[in-house]
Amino acid sequence: MTEAAPETQSNGNMMYYVVGAGVVVAIAAGIYFLRPGQSTSPQTTTPVVEQPVPTLPTGPISGLACEQQYYNPVVGLPTYYLGVLGADVTETKEVNCEFTVLVGGNTVATETVEATFTDAPERGGQTFNCRTKELELSKNIPTQVDVQLTNDAKVSVGCSRVFELP
Repeated sequence: MTEAAPETQSNGNMMYYVVGAGVVVAIAAGIYFLRPGQSTSPQTTTPVVEQPVPTLPTGPISGLACEQQYYNPVVGLPTYYLGVLGADVTETKEVNCEFTVLVGGNTVATETVEATFTDAPERGGQTFNCRTKELELSKNIPTQVDVQLTNDAKVSVGCSRVFELP
């Protein structure tokens, strides 16, 4: 009987060691998997189309001018907002922007919008922005956008740019 007791006690200690080792491994695995850090899973965010930031003129404003044409895509749809940034003298109260969109020489859309003004006293006048409503246009095809600006003094100026819409 004296020999059976140490063997039972040895088996009991061994079980404690095995259970203890399992608990330590479980805690280490939990810490590893629950730690904060960078995710290696792919992001499921909506892609953003980045356009280069235009540098606008900073010189004095002497009259009606078309300074920058741009577009903003609607992600996931074949629709775009077309726009133009311009400048005019302080006395101007209204500028109309007529957009004509051509693909392969054929007119696919026209839109006339009224400009919204922002004072630019540092330039001696004001700047304006015209933006169309959503227009459905084809992707990856050279698209010519002609803009005719006309102010309330009946002064007109035009600008044109070709975009390959993403």
